[in-house]
Amino acid sequence: MSRKTIFYADDDEDDIFVFKEAAEQLDVEVESFILGESMLDAMYNPPPQAEIVFVDLNMPGKSGFELIREIRSSPFFKDIPVVVLSTGNDQRTINQAKRTGADYFVTKPHSISELRTAIEQTLAIDWKNDKPSIVDFHYKKNKIRSSAN
Repeated sequence: MSRKTIFYADDDEDDIFVFKEAAEQLDVEVESFILGESMLDAMYNPPPQAEIVFVDLNMPGKSGFELIREIRSSPFFKDIPVVVLSTGNDQRTINQAKRTGADYFVTKPHSISELRTAIEQTLAIDWKNDKPSIVDFHYKKNKIRSSAN
């Protein structure tokens, strides 16, 4: 079985480094992008093909919300799960991410082990048959999402 490939857009190089470290522990390949525009270019020009996309919301140039809107406006990417990974965790931001087209929202954890768990649980979701409902849309570190939801 081949490794999963995640695309991750974030303007913070330290956050990218930590994300890659956490994903590597899960044997996941990460293609990272400082600018959302670069990620879109890569998505339109595979390989590699993103199996899941993580997006930070607060980025210069194209914001995470704008990036999500562009991803969702393309028929080529309609089946690719888009996950927000952001320091923001207020209900207004979470609701806006859902309305914009994100499939899931993860508040950036404070440790690499918590981030690894969040990535692992996000990858375990059956994105084709069991996308998170509005109730399960926001990942909470102590809440394991069951497939019955």
